[in-house]
Parts: sequence; structure tokens; C-alpha cells
Amino acid sequence: SSWRGPLGAPKDFEIGRICIEAKARRGAAKPYIAINSEHQLDENGTDALFLYVVELDKTPSENIEGYSLSEVASRVRSKLEAADNAAVATYEELLISAGFRWEDDYSDVRWIEGSSRFFQVSGNFPRITAQKVMPGVSEVKYSISLIECEPFLVTDNALETALGEK
Repeated sequence: SSWRGPLGAPKDFEIGRICIEAKARRGAAKPYIAINSEHQLDENGTDALFLYVVELDKTPSENIEGYSLSEVASRVRSKLEAADNAAVATYEELLISAGFRWEDDYSDVRWIEGSSRFFQVSGNFPRITAQKVMPGVSEVKYSISLIECEPFLVTDNALETALGEK
């Protein structure tokens, strides 16, 4: 229920007033991530906003550590069935909204996960927000340097602490 991105919400995940914007990037790519609107990293209306960045790279099909999109979707579905079967229907609807279809074959591309990081978005975090653009300007797309985000790096515990306080 916290996965809101497929429904057009400005942040990918909303857990009460704690929000997470998730980004994937290729590990060998330049250290930048794409931001798709002036609202994605805007902390207004939140108690805390986190940016989660994970490195994903294509891997040969014979790599046993690799996985396909269908495999990930299936693993999440199985976990939901075990924990809260009622949530499965919502998950299925969100997958469809995100463009995923079980009948499509995603097996031709396999992925391997590299490092991941959490940043707390606050203060002078490098970003453009709705308050920083001129009236009439919207749907701003830009890139931010992960090197410039380093001072805002936090451990997973920072998110857990924020969630515990909600």
C-alpha cells in the first residue's frame, strides 16, 4: 500500500508522512541520477524524505546470481501471499499501472544488484523543488550528482528510525 509511484504520486513510496524516492542506475554509468519532476525531491508535506539509489547491471543469462524482472515480481508476490494475502490484489493492480504484465516475457534481460545507498533529502540537498521554479514552469527534468549527495548519506537505520517515529 505504500508503493504510490505507479499511481502518479510524486514519490515512489509513502508510509504515512515518510517518503522514499527510489532510483536505479547502472553501476558503470556516470555518478548521476535522473529526476523526473520538481516534486520528486521536494520534502514539503513530509516528515522525512529519503532517496534510495541502487546499482543494477545487465548480466549474462548463465549468471546464477542474476534475476529477471518476472522473478523479482514473483518473489514479492510470494512474500505478500505469505504475509497478507489481501495485499496481493493491490500489488497486481500496481504492477499493471507500472506497465508490468505477467504474460510478457522479461527473461531475455537478467540483472545483478550492486551497491545501494540511502540519502536523507533535507536542507541544502542538491535539487530543484516546486518553490524554486518560476510560476508556469513544471515537469522539470534534471540530473543530480551523487558525489554532491554524499554529505546526506545515511544508513538504513535512519529510515528505520524515521518509520519507528511515524
